[in-house]
Amino acid sequence: MAIIKKVNYLMLLIYSMAFFSVLGIGYRTIVALISLWTIGEFAYDWHQVVIGLKMAVVASFAVTLAAFIFNKIDEYNARKKPSSAPDK
Repeated sequence: MAIIKKVNYLMLLIYSMAFFSVLGIGYRTIVALISLWTIGEFAYDWHQVVIGLKMAVVASFAVTLAAFIFNKIDEYNARKKPSSAPDK
């Protein structure tokens, strides 16, 4: 595997971690603000933020692994010889 592809997968991992982290923290903040509006208590538990960050890491690894597997499938299909059916 070329160095450029390894860097691309690493960048995908980093960007997806950042995206899922911001998405999870934003979601928890919105839920805490709704809780503040309805019951008057700002329920923002930092333990849930840590769990959200862990889930972001798992999700980003899953996205990167799926991209890697689909890329390998495409490389395998590109190496296969073309079919012998005539073009119409």
